[in-house]
Amino acid sequence: MSSRFLLTLSACLPRVLAIAALCLSVVQVQLATAQTKTYSPTRDVAVLGQGKRIALVIGNDAYQKVSKLEKAGNDAAAMARELKAAGFEVLLHRDLNYQDMVKVVEVFSNRINGGDQVVVFFAGHGVQIKTGSYLLLTSAGDIP
Repeated sequence: MSSRFLLTLSACLPRVLAIAALCLSVVQVQLATAQTKTYSPTRDVAVLGQGKRIALVIGNDAYQKVSKLEKAGNDAAAMARELKAAGFEVLLHRDLNYQDMVKVVEVFSNRINGGDQVVVFFAGHGVQIKTGSYLLLTSAGDIP
């Protein structure tokens, strides 16, 4: 895997970290709510404000340079169904290359507002190099 790929992939990292921080704040509010009463998804959305529930779900199976997967896309589809049933607006994507991933993350992050409940789910290959963790795109190794 080229260092150029990791550098370009790391350009997405700040947005992914911002999304993760939003998710963590939602979890903290939900945990505080759970300590005082029984959890109700519909009621607790109102507690959080008038924010929406939105999820980004990605499943990558068709890798070009590393071993292909058989069930990541199915896992993503199953998660998307469950999130929809829980009242989330779901953006489901499969087999994303670099350009597609950048577009998808940008569109998703632009739709998030304060008070929104946000979930990000990725099924596919990932790697950890030193202290960084990276999601592999289907075109890993062919990044311009």
